[in-house]
Amino acid sequence: MTDAACLVCGSGSNAIRKPIGAGYIARRCNSCKFTWIDRESIKRVGIQPNYDNYDYNNRLTQQYEDMSDKYLLGFNKRVSRTVTESLSDSDKGVLKFLDVGCANGEYLRTARQAGIKNVYGVEIDEVARKRASKHGHVVASLAELEGMTFDIIQIKNVISNIDDFRGFLREYYNVLAPGGVMWVDVLNQDSLLAFVRNILRPDFRTTGRYGPLRPPYVINGFTKDSIACLCNELNMSVLGVETSHLGSLYVPYSPPGFLAQGVRIVSTYLGYGSMLICNLRRNGPSD
Repeated sequence: MTDAACLVCGSGSNAIRKPIGAGYIARRCNSCKFTWIDRESIKRVGIQPNYDNYDYNNRLTQQYEDMSDKYLLGFNKRVSRTVTESLSDSDKGVLKFLDVGCANGEYLRTARQAGIKNVYGVEIDEVARKRASKHGHVVASLAELEGMTFDIIQIKNVISNIDDFRGFLREYYNVLAPGGVMWVDVLNQDSLLAFVRNILRPDFRTTGRYGPLRPPYVINGFTKDSIACLCNELNMSVLGVETSHLGSLYVPYSPPGFLAQGVRIVSTYLGYGSMLICNLRRNGPSD
């Protein structure tokens, strides 16, 4: 089947030959290589994801305590690389930082430690939102921050899970200050780990996943080309897209095992890490 248009660039796509899990169908774009779970198959299966108290939130707190110095190091590096080459403490103080899907507020706390006084978060998980509120102003939806704009917006491991990810990114683009930066980190559908997993465990119906795709949660598989297409649509400049072998370019989330860790480390050096670390800058005003 080649009749379904890509959700990113509009080109034709091919259906993956095997169903995934409980009957989900994946499709892959012939042009930008974006891969996604077919939305009609999601409707047929009818299982709705529940993100309240999502499992990893409880683990993040301990991981943060173990690696808080690395969080701060990585955050400062990313600010210096994407906001300005030399940023004084007073300049940092007036920046406004928004973390979308902020979990327990790990990056809100880190931003404050880095000298950014104005920190905000959006988090749909009520329990995590209460925890994060200790470190910044945290709300359940963007609408509660009406009238505000931000210099840095972080969207980490979020748009892989969202049906209308284009509309979602547009909403946050519209509250990004002119010249502001957006940090978008997503699972890499073209990672070496995804390739190895599909070869070693090809029974997608039993495993319930195809590369990073894991419906009904992870329903979008992004590539470098598909990220570039999204940026063109939003009139954003790509400051850089790197791959990482773990959860972040600078913060190594705990790996599931030595084999996976080895594959991920090798893949990063080859440019096929399991995460896409995307630094984007807004070029023009909102539509």
